[in-house]
Amino acid sequence: MKTDIFKYFLLTSICFSSCVSAQAMSLEEYIAQENPQDAPYIAQAIYDTSSMYGVDPLVMASIFYVESRYHNNAVSPAGALGIAQLMPGTASDLGVNPYDIYQNIEGGTRYFKELLDSQNPSDPYRYNLALSSYNAGPGNVNGYSPTYTYDYIRTVTDVYNDIVQHVDPTTPVKSTPRLEYTPSSDSQVWTYHKKSKKERLAKAIHKLKDEKKHGRARERY
Repeated sequence: MKTDIFKYFLLTSICFSSCVSAQAMSLEEYIAQENPQDAPYIAQAIYDTSSMYGVDPLVMASIFYVESRYHNNAVSPAGALGIAQLMPGTASDLGVNPYDIYQNIEGGTRYFKELLDSQNPSDPYRYNLALSSYNAGPGNVNGYSPTYTYDYIRTVTDVYNDIVQHVDPTTPVKSTPRLEYTPSSDSQVWTYHKKSKKERLAKAIHKLKDEKKHGRARERY
């Protein structure tokens, strides 16, 4: 598959424009359409962590919408967890508790930022590559987006376009109750051994090589 085939799905809308509709809502109100109970906290967590890592909060809001519709109890068939849909191994490597809303969002935002930073900064398609890496794993992306990630890129792009048209990112969050994670007696005890970005990338590449060697298809999550 030629490298330039995926370019049709370029995130041309990621220009950080301040142009929004006259009927703009806050990010909290947008999220509340899917998860009214946790919307204030989720919106504030997205703003806080996006600012922390220098990422457009509306890009992260788009990714999290596609991943989980902003529900931290979401679990994929492959076992990805929470709003950011972090695989347990990825969450462990990032040193976050995926069952905690803030940590899940922080981990997902930091992970996407690392994937974006791993691309050539002058490559106009770096957002595509970062999204493909988020969706399929960085070991499956080597200079071009796999065809099976095209729908994911296109869906995130469509959601981003919708959010940009309806959300005013300058509108403050009305309230931000701090939600603390308190494990119940039957909850999984979460332990982790935080790895560096270099170690996580090396782990992903090693896993891909191992799967290719044994003829196994890598899971999408």
